[in-house]
Amino acid sequence: MQVYNPPWTIWLTDWTFEPTIVVGLVGLLLLYFGGARYLRQRETLPPLSRGQAFSFVLAIGLTAFAMLSPLDELGERYSFAVHMVQHLLLIIPVPIFLLAGLPEWLIAPLVRSRVVDGVLRWLTHPLLVFFVFNLTFLGWHLPALYELSLRNELAHVLEHMMFLGTGVLSWWPIVGPRYGLSTSFLKIAYIFVQKVPVAVLGAILVFAEQPFYRGYVQQSVRLWGWTPLVDQQIGGIVMWIPASLAYLIILTVIFARWMGEEGETEQQGSFA
Repeated sequence: MQVYNPPWTIWLTDWTFEPTIVVGLVGLLLLYFGGARYLRQRETLPPLSRGQAFSFVLAIGLTAFAMLSPLDELGERYSFAVHMVQHLLLIIPVPIFLLAGLPEWLIAPLVRSRVVDGVLRWLTHPLLVFFVFNLTFLGWHLPALYELSLRNELAHVLEHMMFLGTGVLSWWPIVGPRYGLSTSFLKIAYIFVQKVPVAVLGAILVFAEQPFYRGYVQQSVRLWGWTPLVDQQIGGIVMWIPASLAYLIILTVIFARWMGEEGETEQQGSFA
């Protein structure tokens, strides 16, 4: 067995510039800023705030890091745990920052169509996206499908696109414009339920007594000398602890805002 200890310099030099990903990300940036400029020239609209622009650009940057940096090759070839870091980036921070940077007026031309509006309203329904997102995420981590994604590049790309797409839908009721949940209580309840399947899968991986993924077991090169079982357990911890902390932070922010709104309401009532 060989041990692979990658030098830190790979994070500066070993990026892969996959044309379809690069073109897609640059296209999203052009569509975002170009669309905002075009709409503001036609109508009296507020400008994109610095926070919105930064949030959207950050989402694109994180996507590029997840898909084009050494993270992708390390996860695919050597380490389940590194692969889990990549997956978490695609399902939590990228969708959140992408939606946080999207003002409602920017999607207004699309939803003027009743058909588009109806489809988006249906696709972002909390009950639907709960099942769609979790079935997608859990399904791709079944050994058979996971192994397929390691062997087949098309399946690998499809897996990541489905994570990103269902991730955006899953966060839309919380962060997205127009179709979000109406009250803080509903948002808290939704996030609380949404975080459970990912945490359960993480716990299963942590407490497993044998590795599930044959592709990593059969490798002759071990990243940092981790055994397949240790690598899987670390991946489970990554999926369980950081993901749960991310959900907890968002819950705390929503709860704090809710309490602030309640306090303002009580104050206004006392002056009435």
